[in-house]
Amino acid sequence: MGLWNGVAAWSKGLVKKTLNSVTSEVKLDFEELLDDAKDDLAYTIRGYKFDCSLERSKLPKDTFTSRVLEFIKEDPIATFKRAHEDDAAYDMVSTRDIYIHPDEAVLVPTGIRVAIPQGYQGILTHRSSLASKNKCSVILGIIDSGYRGEVFANVHNFSLSDRFLIERGFRFCQMAIVPVYIGTPNEVTKFTSGEETPRARGGFGSTGTVGVTGLNSKI
Repeated sequence: MGLWNGVAAWSKGLVKKTLNSVTSEVKLDFEELLDDAKDDLAYTIRGYKFDCSLERSKLPKDTFTSRVLEFIKEDPIATFKRAHEDDAAYDMVSTRDIYIHPDEAVLVPTGIRVAIPQGYQGILTHRSSLASKNKCSVILGIIDSGYRGEVFANVHNFSLSDRFLIERGFRFCQMAIVPVYIGTPNEVTKFTSGEETPRARGGFGSTGTVGVTGLNSKI
């Protein structure tokens, strides 16, 4: 019994020493990665507290937030910036005066070339005011990370009677940079995760069509 108590005490001491070592290593890792502390992270594992300052400027180098998003202006009037720091997308302008006739779609130059990092894509769409006030919309576009040419926006005039003028310098579209899956898809005959999900194969109004007219489906 005495031998067993001795072994138990030794094991307990070893576990405590290991956890203390892990605590030190975790704190060191965070101190190396993080800077400009703004929040504190504290959590406990079996009574042992881990304290690390969460700081934003030294995130791992492979994260997008630590990279510089490079762009080139093809025209002095071109812009690629967010109106507010926490906006999701970068505003862009037209570099030409272009008339878009009723029910017509036209490619509008933005004067911007952007180097999107691998693993991300640019989603090009209209600014909300373009669609709500001018009956025009940018047809959704995807900018691949390997593309280095000037970005053009495909603008459609939904009006059936009025032409619309996009003036040089007019902020009409915006681009969001978002992650994208770049792995290799694997063709299978059956999903390994199964098909028994709450939605399964339901689509096109399967979650409800109350308030929607013109759909040939049950409510």
